[in-house]
Amino acid sequence: WSNAAAQLMLPIPTSCKEIDCDAVLKFSVFGASSQRPVSVVFEIKEKGWEWTEKIIVSSSDVVEARVPLRGVTGSRLLSISIPDATSPQLLNGSSDSRILGIAIQRIDLIRR
Repeated sequence: WSNAAAQLMLPIPTSCKEIDCDAVLKFSVFGASSQRPVSVVFEIKEKGWEWTEKIIVSSSDVVEARVPLRGVTGSRLLSISIPDATSPQLLNGSSDSRILGIAIQRIDLIRR
């Protein structure tokens, strides 16, 4: 589990400089439900290029976000923020006081 904010360094294959590629993150959000929708903000800020996507999750199901990797090589730093991240303690009275955000289940590389 992440906490309320995390960073993920995504390696980029050299072939993505010539071919459009996306990293597909499959993740679940702690405490998300129809009664408690949770926003997840993905952001990349690089010199000369920025990208942001906000996803509102309203279930404990695995959801996905596509992160563009095209046009560059090396790596891309992805910032992830969950403004309404909470702890099991605050959510349901558990003794676990850690603030939990998202749990990444898998990351796939898609070439288009």
